[in-house]
Amino acid sequence: MLSITGQLTNVPTVLSYPMANRRRTPRKGLRGAASVEHAGQVDTAEIADISSHGIGFVSPKPISPGRRCDVTFALPSAACATTLTVAVKIAHSSYASKGRFNIGAVFVDLDSDAGAAIGAFLDAD
Repeated sequence: MLSITGQLTNVPTVLSYPMANRRRTPRKGLRGAASVEHAGQVDTAEIADISSHGIGFVSPKPISPGRRCDVTFALPSAACATTLTVAVKIAHSSYASKGRFNIGAVFVDLDSDAGAAIGAFLDAD
């Protein structure tokens, strides 16, 4: 154990904090296929999670932050699956492994029906 007595002056203080979670709302795991339309092309992706403000997915290609896309995916419910197409803006894109990029996106102009379906999914156990 290190013990320091006396007064220290002109010594810089280094504080270490865990990286802050910048998400506004918690996410819920969601697995399934999706199609992502951007820059005139459609790619297949894997949904990872969803929140009331955004969605995470794995793409075979990077997508530049700031780019707007349409994501189509199935949202399970107690009655039956609901297929949604939502407009998103890419918030981050990071390399995961060969042919796999983790993408985080925020919803843009989410309509009330899609918002209600996502809310019901998030509230379900």
